[in-house]
Order: sequence, then structure tokens, then C-alpha cells
Amino acid sequence: MEKITITYDGGLRCVARNNFGGELTTDAPKKYGGKEEAFSPTGALVASLGACILTIMDLVAQKHDISIAGTTVDAAEEMAAKPPARIAKIFLTFQMARGIPADKRSLLENVVRACPVHNSLSSEIVYETKFVYPD
Repeated sequence: MEKITITYDGGLRCVARNNFGGELTTDAPKKYGGKEEAFSPTGALVASLGACILTIMDLVAQKHDISIAGTTVDAAEEMAAKPPARIAKIFLTFQMARGIPADKRSLLENVVRACPVHNSLSSEIVYETKFVYPD
């Protein structure tokens, strides 16, 4: 089981470390007094979502002898206009690797909703998802 310890370093900065040696720093946006020198906490959540989707996508791709090496996802969040503070919308644009057969693309695209991080987030979040294939 992964164990994560988060330390508040002051100045609106936190460092999360896991028992596998991983480290993630968060820093608040400047509008709240942070320095924006690392992920914002909500940005870290969106990055976690993107990484989770790519991981599950590769597990599906491997079962179909497809390589997604080089695939990227550009991700961003939009905060709700009214309190409480929360993510209202997540934008995901997948730049897919070359050579993915057209008849297998929907298998990979459907993974977005199978990711454990996605399934752990509020159903009120709106997702704008795009897939771009180079060929």
C-alpha cells in the first residue's frame, strides 16, 4: 500500500513524499500569496488524472498489441465561479502516438471513464476531452 506523508513547508508550499521515494511539491497560486513555483494542489489533481488515464490506456493498448509511446495529454482545470471553491471543468487534449489503428481508437478513448482517479472525482465536474491523431 502506498503511504503518503505531506509536510507543510510554510509560504503556502507543501511537499508530499511516498514510501517508494516519490516526491511532489505544491505551491499556491500567486493570487493567494503563493509563488507558483510548483503544481497548485488542483493542478496536481488534474495531473494525477491525466497520468492515471494514460496508465490505464497503456494497459488496454498492450492487450491489443498497440504502442501509445509518445502520447501526451494537455490538461487544465477551470474553477467554479461561485463558492465553494472546487474544480468545475477539466480540459483534456490527447495527442495520440502515430500508428494507432483506426478500428482500435475507440478502445483507447473509452478508457477516460475507466480510470480510478476519474471515478473518484465528483460527478458534477464537466469534462471536455479531445483526441488528436497525427495520421
